[in-house]
Amino acid sequence: MKRISWPILLGLSLIVLSIILYLIHYAIFRDTHHIFIYMIGDIAFVPIEILLVTLIIHRLLNEREKRARLEKLNMVIGTFFSAVGTKLSASRQRHKKSVYPASPRMDRLCQIFEGQLSVSLLTHYENEPL
Repeated sequence: MKRISWPILLGLSLIVLSIILYLIHYAIFRDTHHIFIYMIGDIAFVPIEILLVTLIIHRLLNEREKRARLEKLNMVIGTFFSAVGTKLSASRQRHKKSVYPASPRMDRLCQIFEGQLSVSLLTHYENEPL
């Protein structure tokens, strides 16, 4: 016998539970007109409810994934800064003391590796669509 997947089993269980609750409602009030009016209203609202729930869940999952990516990026940047930043900072100091003028690209690179721009980098990646 083929095993039934859990979403199908859950859906069937909820439908059976709904039928049981409608039967209990009918046994208590004996009013089929009332039951069918509300059943049609409930069925009509299901697509709207699905739309709202999927949009909210989709947005929450995207935010969680984005936050996880930013945390990983922050760890990589932090590791890189700690490994290379010290050497580059010392190189920058030697470069500043030398006779040759410092290039703007070298200054910018040194600022990044010293960690001064790590916040602006992360802000840039937060605002960039994934």
